[in-house]
Amino acid sequence: MSNIRIERIRLHNFKGVDDMEFSMEGISAIILGGKNGFGKTTVFDALELVMTGKIARYSDYKESFVDGRRAYSQEERPLVCDQNVEQVRIDIYLSIDLGEGNVVKRILTRLARTADMKNPVDFDVFRELKIRESENEELHDAIPDEMDALGLSTFWQHYDTLNYMSQEESTKFIKSKDTKRVEDVNFLFNTQQFDRRINKIDKILLRALKEKTDAATQQKRQREQTIQMIQQYGVRETGDLPGYQKLFEEGTPMAWDVETPNLNNEDFAHLLSEDGLLDRIQDMIIHQEDYRKWRNKGILDGWLEQSTNYAFYLQYRIKEEGFALWKAYQRETVSPFGNLNLQQIASYQFVLNDILKAIVGIERVNAIHEQIQLTKDGYQAATTAQRAYNELVEQRNQLATHLQVHAEQLSIQRCPLCGQTYEDVQKLLESVQSALQLQLTSFTVINDQVARNFERLKVMVAEVIDILNTNFQERGINQDIVSRYDALDKKKLDTGVKNMTDNGMLSDLPKTSLEETERAFRNEVQGMIQAFDETLDYVNMKTIFDGYVRFMPKKLRNVETVQGKRNYLLQIWNRKKSQQMQQLVNEVAELQRKINQYNNLENQLKQIKDSIVSQKGAFLKKVITDVEILFYIYSGRIMQDSFYGRGLFMKNIPGKYIYFVSKHNSDFDALYKMSSGQLVALMMALLLSLNKLYSESKFLAIDDPVQTIDDINVWGFVETIRHEFRDHQLLFSTHELSYGSFLRYKLSNMKIKAKYLDLMHLRKEGA
Repeated sequence: MSNIRIERIRLHNFKGVDDMEFSMEGISAIILGGKNGFGKTTVFDALELVMTGKIARYSDYKESFVDGRRAYSQEERPLVCDQNVEQVRIDIYLSIDLGEGNVVKRILTRLARTADMKNPVDFDVFRELKIRESENEELHDAIPDEMDALGLSTFWQHYDTLNYMSQEESTKFIKSKDTKRVEDVNFLFNTQQFDRRINKIDKILLRALKEKTDAATQQKRQREQTIQMIQQYGVRETGDLPGYQKLFEEGTPMAWDVETPNLNNEDFAHLLSEDGLLDRIQDMIIHQEDYRKWRNKGILDGWLEQSTNYAFYLQYRIKEEGFALWKAYQRETVSPFGNLNLQQIASYQFVLNDILKAIVGIERVNAIHEQIQLTKDGYQAATTAQRAYNELVEQRNQLATHLQVHAEQLSIQRCPLCGQTYEDVQKLLESVQSALQLQLTSFTVINDQVARNFERLKVMVAEVIDILNTNFQERGINQDIVSRYDALDKKKLDTGVKNMTDNGMLSDLPKTSLEETERAFRNEVQGMIQAFDETLDYVNMKTIFDGYVRFMPKKLRNVETVQGKRNYLLQIWNRKKSQQMQQLVNEVAELQRKINQYNNLENQLKQIKDSIVSQKGAFLKKVITDVEILFYIYSGRIMQDSFYGRGLFMKNIPGKYIYFVSKHNSDFDALYKMSSGQLVALMMALLLSLNKLYSESKFLAIDDPVQTIDDINVWGFVETIRHEFRDHQLLFSTHELSYGSFLRYKLSNMKIKAKYLDLMHLRKEGA
């Protein structure tokens, strides 16, 4: 247990105060005086912020009155004096008496960067409490162990309840609802020793027990449901297993077609129930002939749908070699010739298959090759002459130009090109021009001959193409027929034709025409369709056949084999159900035993809880009785002329409600009869009672206790303070100088060292 006293308070840039500091060392009572707005409440707010980490009335303001839709300017911050000053800081200097003469000094500090603060007030920026032993030491975070050792944790926890009453909060407790008062009373009267045990039973033991009970109940219910399900399947006596017979071919992955199948009840039911898998397999085997006919009809219907393509394929497949010859002829002979011009003659080749050569005659083919060569040679010569002529013309033009320009300066008669002698230069020029004209005439003659040779070649090739086109036409081959044949899915058609041929069909196809071939094809296919029972579910039978029956050896595709497999699996299932039922019955019994055990434990814990609750009620009754005595005395002293000079009684039903009565046997809450001033007086009486009984530190802070009460109540309050709390450190405020002087005078008469501080002068001095 420790007693805490405040020696000094220092504010920096806090609310309306730029810098202020005053000492309380060696002083038992400080009365802060001054008009409203000079910072009296600011001092109390600073103390509350340091001790609790927040200012309660601002928190309530934000929660109760701030409209969430409203946006606040962050340029203004309520707890900051000057926005340009970097930091807000509060330092509280403490003297802590730990007992047995051990007194220590500590400085508590809350600080925040101005830039981090918000509007409306956010106290998170002040959440770290700093502490140090002296001015010369660095601040460090206050850790729980250190706070506990100094008694600061308890002081901090109960400061708002036992040591401080603000103006706004003076009637908060009295005006709160009954349930809220009960919570506060439980907290004030230190029922944690009971609450911890009750919470441990409720939140740990009973909750854990309930979880175990619920889990066991759920498991029991699940097992009972499984038992009901097994009973629905039927539990029969088991006998000797029949002989094991594998139903499917080796390598077929069937989990139930093994000697010891590992299946659950749903798997067995799927296999063995009425219309289950084995029933469907058996039904498929019984009607396998009808299924074969149905499946064949599907194949035959597919052939009929493709009858036109089948007829065309049958009609023309014998001409595949001719089609190949036609495509080669078109690709190698017709197409190159169709795009041929004289400029391409140098690379042109006349290509013809040997079969086609025999049709047109080898002499005609050789003649075409000779004509191609003649045309190529002529075109090459003409091209060479053209290049030579162009070069000669250019050179002669240059020479002629030179001769014409310099004719008067030249005295030569010999031609520089051919060496012939002329009478004069003019004759030489005339001869040069005549030679150019002769050269041009010769080149024109050569080009005409090449053109005639090329035209002759085209006529010869065209005659061959006409002969071959006629031949292909006589054989029934043309581009339309070839394109249609190429578009067929010949692999599929060939497979179908093979199946038909294996079944004795198509022996006399094709016919003389495509129409007759298709007609005969359809007649043969329709003749293969056999009648079957159309009432059966062949789609389902196909699923069973594709998934199961086709993997069964044909010798095992009979009803007896399937029945043998059914009996074998049924016997295994019966054994498994019997074993499972016995196991489930045992598990249900064990779970019920646990549930009963949990229920017994729950009843025992509830009895223990009821006992603790009863003890808590008895404890509260005793404590409230203790408080009630002081409260009756203090309320009577302070209110004086109310209720005939008597105090008020506290009436409490533990855990339910608490109220105040003027007579002990009354059930009428006296608060309904009291004025605001009387409520304040009543709250001060309650604070003094609680402080006297429960506060470990002899410290009281009341913001303007005489503001709303009458003079007679002021006198009663002062008399109570100076007689009952003379060993306390007191911090009061008042805006009336006369009340401040009266408080200091009355306290001083009882040898209580008191000091009146005028905050107006204090702030001006900056002390």
